[in-house]
Amino acid sequence: MRVWFPLPPTAEALRAAIGSAVADDEWFDDIHGLPEWRRHMTFRYAEEIRRELVQQEAR
Repeated sequence: MRVWFPLPPTAEALRAAIGSAVADDEWFDDIHGLPEWRRHMTFRYAEEIRRELVQQEAR
Protein backbone atom coordinates (compact mmCIF):
# COMPACT_ATOMS: atom_id res chain seq x y z
CA MET A 1 0.00 0.00 0.00
CA ARG A 2 1.25 3.46 -0.83
CA VAL A 3 -0.32 6.79 -0.01
CA TRP A 4 0.97 10.04 -1.47
CA PHE A 5 0.53 13.64 -0.40
CA PRO A 6 1.98 16.78 -2.02
CA LEU A 7 2.80 18.10 1.48
CA PRO A 8 2.88 16.40 4.87
CA PRO A 9 -0.75 15.69 5.78
CA THR A 10 -2.53 16.31 9.04
CA ALA A 11 -2.78 13.34 11.40
CA GLU A 12 -6.46 13.00 10.53
CA ALA A 13 -5.82 13.07 6.77
CA LEU A 14 -3.12 10.44 7.12
CA ARG A 15 -5.36 8.11 9.14
CA ALA A 16 -8.18 8.59 6.65
CA ALA A 17 -5.91 7.81 3.69
CA ILE A 18 -4.61 4.63 5.28
CA GLY A 19 -8.11 3.66 6.39
CA SER A 20 -9.46 4.01 2.87
CA ALA A 21 -6.45 2.30 1.26
CA VAL A 22 -6.65 -0.85 3.39
CA ALA A 23 -9.98 -2.43 4.27
CA ASP A 24 -10.39 -4.00 7.71
CA ASP A 25 -10.38 -7.51 6.22
CA GLU A 26 -7.18 -6.88 4.21
CA TRP A 27 -4.83 -6.86 7.19
CA PHE A 28 -3.22 -10.28 7.22
CA ASP A 29 -2.46 -12.68 10.02
CA ASP A 30 0.74 -14.70 10.32
CA ILE A 31 3.26 -15.82 12.92
CA HIS A 32 4.66 -12.29 13.16
CA GLY A 33 1.45 -10.57 14.20
CA LEU A 34 -2.31 -10.41 14.30
CA PRO A 35 -4.21 -8.14 11.91
CA GLU A 36 -5.15 -5.79 14.75
CA TRP A 37 -1.51 -5.43 15.76
CA ARG A 38 -0.41 -4.79 12.15
CA ARG A 39 -3.10 -2.12 11.74
CA HIS A 40 -2.14 -0.46 15.02
CA MET A 41 1.57 -0.44 14.17
CA THR A 42 0.93 0.89 10.67
CA PHE A 43 -0.96 3.88 12.06
CA ARG A 44 1.66 4.38 14.77
CA TYR A 45 4.66 4.32 12.42
CA ALA A 46 2.89 6.43 9.82
CA GLU A 47 2.20 9.10 12.45
CA GLU A 48 5.81 9.00 13.65
CA ILE A 49 7.02 9.54 10.08
CA ARG A 50 4.48 12.32 9.52
CA ARG A 51 5.68 14.15 12.64
CA GLU A 52 9.31 13.88 11.56
CA LEU A 53 8.48 15.31 8.13
CA VAL A 54 6.55 18.20 9.67
CA GLN A 55 9.46 18.96 12.02
CA GLN A 56 11.98 18.89 9.16
CA GLU A 57 9.78 21.16 7.06
CA ALA A 58 9.59 23.69 9.92
CA ARG A 59 13.40 24.00 10.11
